[in-house]
Amino acid sequence: MASLPKILLVDDNQTIVYAISKMILDELEVEVLSATSLLETKELLEEHNSSFALAIVDLNLPDCKDGDAVKHVIGYGIPTIILTGMVNESLKELQENDEVLQYISKDEKSFSYILNISKKLIQNLNASVLVVDDSDVQINLIKMSLKLINVTNVQTAKDGLEAMEIINKDPDGIFMVITDYEMPNMNGVELVHAIREKINKDKLSIIGLSASENKKLVSEFILAGANDFLSKPFDMTEFHTRINNNIEMHWLFKENEKQKKVLQDYAFLDLLTKSYNRSKYLMMIKRYCKRFNKVNYVKDGKGLYQIQISVKGLGDINNSYGYAVGDTLLKRFVHIVQEMLEKQETLYRILSAEFVVISPNNNFKSVKLLADKIQKKLHDSTKSKKVDYVIAITQYNPKNKINNFVIGT
Repeated sequence: MASLPKILLVDDNQTIVYAISKMILDELEVEVLSATSLLETKELLEEHNSSFALAIVDLNLPDCKDGDAVKHVIGYGIPTIILTGMVNESLKELQENDEVLQYISKDEKSFSYILNISKKLIQNLNASVLVVDDSDVQINLIKMSLKLINVTNVQTAKDGLEAMEIINKDPDGIFMVITDYEMPNMNGVELVHAIREKINKDKLSIIGLSASENKKLVSEFILAGANDFLSKPFDMTEFHTRINNNIEMHWLFKENEKQKKVLQDYAFLDLLTKSYNRSKYLMMIKRYCKRFNKVNYVKDGKGLYQIQISVKGLGDINNSYGYAVGDTLLKRFVHIVQEMLEKQETLYRILSAEFVVISPNNNFKSVKLLADKIQKKLHDSTKSKKVDYVIAITQYNPKNKINNFVIGT
């Protein structure tokens, strides 16, 4: 099991430590380790081999002044937020370090900024970026800049053709492409066109880069499908902001897709038994039939089958013992049947006491064996004589109409 990302929190005020720790832990799956002095900070850094995703450090501590704790932490290359009650020369000097992400005043209203930055940096740990540039110097500069905001999963390519080879191997594995314009074989705009023929903006972000003074390049990149553009040499703060925003958009799109799938699944679930419902059955059986007609599934005597299971006597159970008992019986029935199905087989509840198992790409002997096992298991596990299970097997014949095969139409 992978360990949780660690956040180092350094402040001698226990109230602030508690408030920030609670706020972060309520929102993020991380481990927060705290220190109240420079000595404790040094001990934690040595103990954990400086493996912190982020540090939040007070500017002044009882055993050090003028930001010595901050200097020590950024010496390990850890992205750092400075906590301070005032702006002074020490703070201005520290802000010149690339590792310093932000300074935040010590008041409760500002704590939301800490959480916002923390979220971005923890998200970045799981981001994967492809950098495309024919200059090793530029590639190393961009990789170093990405590392400062916890983007360490970085692949590189020398031109657009090499980039497309990497993308084609794993189109879902890359969050973002950062590409220069002037490159041999395939330039940056041509690369953007090639990517957008395969992958939409919501799946993969593209940021164009160029040192050219040609202002038309910005519109060329954007019109080709890039999400953003930066001129070289870029300002580090602006670079980090653009990268963070694009990675955050990627996660939002991904979360949106996940929520849509949850809602879709919910719409197709039978709320009592948690098996798929009639709507899902009608959609899937017609899809299987059409696919069966397009592709020759009949190999080695295999075909598309349904096992229809009728629960007889459910009404008597409900009338005699109440609906709660009948509901429990159906839930147990579904659990028993689902445990016996192979990966490609699915159970659907199409009426109150009618269920169907769709078994695609199978043969009659295997389907008959499964049906017999289901019937035996159900009879062995049912104590009431009022309940019986009637099972029937049907096979799809492409020569007949689909509706003749679909149960309940």
